[in-house]
Amino acid sequence: MQRKGQYPPPPGVTDIIGLEASGEIVLVGDKAKEQWNNGDK
Repeated sequence: MQRKGQYPPPPGVTDIIGLEASGEIVLVGDKAKEQWNNGDK
C-alpha cells in the first residue's frame, strides 16, 4: 500500500518502505558492531 502511495508515512519520518519492521538481531557483521549488538530488538 505504501509503495502505491495509499499509505503515507507519518510526518517527519522517512518514506523508505519497511520503516515499521521489527525483529531481533541474530548476528552482527563487523561493520555494524559499533552500532548494534547480537540480541538487540
